[in-house]
Amino acid sequence: ERGVKHVEELMACRAEGYEATLFFVVQMENVKWLAPNDRTHPAFGAAVRRAAAAGVKILAHTCCVRPDALEEEGACKFCKTAKNAGIPLT
Repeated sequence: ERGVKHVEELMACRAEGYEATLFFVVQMENVKWLAPNDRTHPAFGAAVRRAAAAGVKILAHTCCVRPDALEEEGACKFCKTAKNAGIPLT
């Protein structure tokens, strides 16, 4: 529920004319795409899609996690659903 609340706060900021960005830090290397996990938290996925439609920028970056450092690797594609990523769902 907390994640949904934060996304809704970003939508409210955007509605007031502010720039708003939802930034996902993916703590794995070589990730090509990211999508909300609607199976485990459908309300969060729905909120993220509403935010994107409302003009909130959605960004995702991967990183390399080491015992003594966290190194940004680069951007990965954000997909509104796993189906949009072209990944077969089982």
